[in-house]
Amino acid sequence: MPVTTHHCCPCRKGVRAPHDRPHHVHRGHPARQQGQATLDREGYGHALSGLAPLLADADLVIANHEGPVSADAPPAEKSYGARRPSWRCADPASLQALLDVGLRLVGLGNNHMLDHGVQGLADTVEALDASGIAHCGAGADDVLACRAVKLAVDGEAVVVASGMAPRAKYVETGYYAAPGSPGPLLLDAWAVPPPAGTLRIVLAHWGPGYGPVDEQQRALAAELRGAGADLVVGTHPHTAQSVDVTSGAPVLFSVGNGAHGSMGRFASRSAEPFGLVATVEISGAAVSAIELRTILTDNR
Repeated sequence: MPVTTHHCCPCRKGVRAPHDRPHHVHRGHPARQQGQATLDREGYGHALSGLAPLLADADLVIANHEGPVSADAPPAEKSYGARRPSWRCADPASLQALLDVGLRLVGLGNNHMLDHGVQGLADTVEALDASGIAHCGAGADDVLACRAVKLAVDGEAVVVASGMAPRAKYVETGYYAAPGSPGPLLLDAWAVPPPAGTLRIVLAHWGPGYGPVDEQQRALAAELRGAGADLVVGTHPHTAQSVDVTSGAPVLFSVGNGAHGSMGRFASRSAEPFGLVATVEISGAAVSAIELRTILTDNR
């Protein structure tokens, strides 16, 4: 079973994963507005046209969806994040482009999920449910955010969880899901689904933007492995990072960008402008092989 994953992530029996953000409106930045204009002209499938051939033979496609899906939720005030914060929000009509490339599940445990506030998250859940795309990693409270998704893939079961690593500025502002409070799941060992004779995949949103693997990623990877994760796929750094297959479950620390609707900052950050499409072959409840394909993600 091949599963493919990236930032959006796809999976198959093998598993395949690409990066995320295939068709988001980025507010307040001319280059990002230009990107939306291209999608308005060419259609949302344009963002995934280069990835589609890499996903065509996947039994399951999984992705990190970096931001909400809403037609009218207003941008939230940001008291955290970068010096020049951006707001991301996908048009609900864009979900059809994900379905067209076989995407069946998205992780929502990331730092842009509340860009359009509580309404944006609620609209996201409603839109994904209506489209038939499964989701995990964020919700109206910590119980819903922690809920993993179990999917049947070519007669075998895969369970997927999603979460965002603890970062001080987000912890201090109450960004993570909590009792009675919506948000993304705080990533720790408790994010790993309990054993049930299935392959357990964790989508981990962590690490420095445009940088190498850091100590927090390594420590969290060890926690997730210790809790029983069979495969860990990382997103957030925008560029591909290393892969660790030396101790238990494979860890893809970052698959980098995939269909990302904004200009990259690779040159200014001395980072390589590449993402990964990872196809993971599954046999029973174990990973038997991983194929990594490099994609150029430096938007012009």
